[in-house]
Amino acid sequence: MIDQFVAFARSILSDNWFAWFYQYLFGGVFFFFSLWLTFRAGTIYKGLRADRRIIWILVIGFFLFAGIHLIWIYSVEGPPGK
Repeated sequence: MIDQFVAFARSILSDNWFAWFYQYLFGGVFFFFSLWLTFRAGTIYKGLRADRRIIWILVIGFFLFAGIHLIWIYSVEGPPGK
């Protein structure tokens, strides 16, 4: 099942676009799941200003890095599926 999906995705996307989607889809799931776990464990408190600042920096950094990476690939290869 997974092999068929990967073969289908690779037939549509170039290697760079496939890597971008894979990295930020599965990496994003892992990142946000880890962030959720830290909330559940009580390691981070939403009430503390310093903890909220760190959370915002991490989340904005994730999306900023993904966006810069997206723009870079788009400028080199064009839109996905081309």
